[in-house]
Amino acid sequence: MATDKFNARRSRYRDSKVLRYEEYDPSTERTTFIHYLEGRFPKRRVYRDSIIHVMGVGDELDLLAYYYYGKEGLWWIIADHNLIDDPNRVVEGTVLEIPPLRVTAQYQ
Repeated sequence: MATDKFNARRSRYRDSKVLRYEEYDPSTERTTFIHYLEGRFPKRRVYRDSIIHVMGVGDELDLLAYYYYGKEGLWWIIADHNLIDDPNRVVEGTVLEIPPLRVTAQYQ
């Protein structure tokens, strides 16, 4: 049997509720519904020792995680902290706040 990379039983979102946000646009008379997991975007903490990084050509979140944390698998910490829902849409010039290394200690 093949092993999946994603194991739902170990997911940090396993018991999260699915919430719905809706936004009405009067100009088009359409309502947009966005479903998201309750714990997906935690309240953003401010760290005085965060690093500011401006995305350049070829930058990707996993490469940044490897550079700053030594593990590419911790890319989601940068994504969560910067409220990024799709890491493939982060474009050149985007300013990111990289949480300090101590924040990743529980995931090492």
